[in-house]
Amino acid sequence: MFFKSAYPIALIFASMLATAQAEPLSEKVNSHSSVQAAQHAYCAARYGVEVQRAGYMPRVDLKLSANDKPINETTRADEFGGENSPEYDGQGIDAELSVTQPVYDWGKTKFDVSIAKAQRMKEQLFYVSAYDQTSLQFLSALLLYQSQTAGVDALQRNVRRLKGNRKAVATQVRLGYTAKRALNDYDLLLLDRESMLAEAELQKYETGRRLGAEYDISVSNVPSLAKQLAAKLPRAMAHVAPNETLIVRQMNEEIRIFDLQAKRVRAEGLPKISARMGARNWDLTESDLCTDIAPAKTDCRSYDVTGSLEFSMPLYTGGAQSNQKRALLSKKSEMQARRSGLIKQNELENLNALKRLDVLSNRLLAAEEKVGLLTSQLEIERKRQKTNAIRFNVIAELDSTLADATLVATSLTYEVQMAHARQLVRHGKLAQTLELNTELPSCRM
Repeated sequence: MFFKSAYPIALIFASMLATAQAEPLSEKVNSHSSVQAAQHAYCAARYGVEVQRAGYMPRVDLKLSANDKPINETTRADEFGGENSPEYDGQGIDAELSVTQPVYDWGKTKFDVSIAKAQRMKEQLFYVSAYDQTSLQFLSALLLYQSQTAGVDALQRNVRRLKGNRKAVATQVRLGYTAKRALNDYDLLLLDRESMLAEAELQKYETGRRLGAEYDISVSNVPSLAKQLAAKLPRAMAHVAPNETLIVRQMNEEIRIFDLQAKRVRAEGLPKISARMGARNWDLTESDLCTDIAPAKTDCRSYDVTGSLEFSMPLYTGGAQSNQKRALLSKKSEMQARRSGLIKQNELENLNALKRLDVLSNRLLAAEEKVGLLTSQLEIERKRQKTNAIRFNVIAELDSTLADATLVATSLTYEVQMAHARQLVRHGKLAQTLELNTELPSCRM
């Protein structure tokens, strides 16, 4: 009973541990400048949808004005309709409140909202692309540092062994068992291996500095992080349909935007109906003179309330709308042609990626087999060393060749891992595969 109850608890604990490990990695990617820029672009497009939706809502306007307009009886009669009109002198504070509600616009507002939604989806795809590209760079730096570490370790063992055997070679030369040229050749080989080691250490140092500068990752944490992420990469490369790649999906949204914009232009040329209600109040100060016949401080306030149903339609725009619509449809056709080319290109890239991975995998198997054979042969030569000390040069060559083969094997391992990662990026699935936090930003300002 204890084991039955403990097993689910262990699974829960393992899940919590994996989540806790993934969160810091997600934070490293989220804090990168390219991801931050994509987040803000997505949020701007998301707010843009709400801006267009406001077109369905009524518009309320308030207008306050302070007037002082002295006029004579002639203009008073002409402009205000009589000398006893309460607002005849145009003096005081006026207030006007109006409410305008769109009734029907042949789908223009609907197309505006749809365009904003398509723009939001395009920015969402750009965000996914930026997140995956940054994850790829992060993963590449981690795996590259791990590969360089393995290469440096192999070269350090090689140089250490060569230095350890040099004294024995020098002794053989001094005793006359070996020609002096053998020691010179040995020193040249050692110098060459030391140069290779210095270059490998420099490359490792540069990668480590990059991890610290761009992702705030300590090199001491690289082995565990690299192992954790590499284990999540797939063992087999899946075929990605060309029309499912991120770049083609982004272009689909571009085509949709041009199509919706053309429909919106058509709707702009059709009649629009809106309802309007307005209320106005004059002379809020209650201090105007109502008449010049018997001047007195009298309440001259007045108001009116109006309601209207407005019908508007552009009759002639010089061909601007029709030409704008043709231009948008032409842009749509242009994007469709580019999409067709991209689909063919992505299909070719997909086939090339699969073929390249097959070649890399075979080369890696051959490199690992070569490392195994060289290791066995080196052990045989070391056993002979006890009885035949003249073969130090053979051991040195074997040890150096083994180090080179190890470098090739570690480099190919890195290339195979990155081939899988790049294929996932094309599909927009790398961050998801690495179990990073791929939720869309909350856009809270």
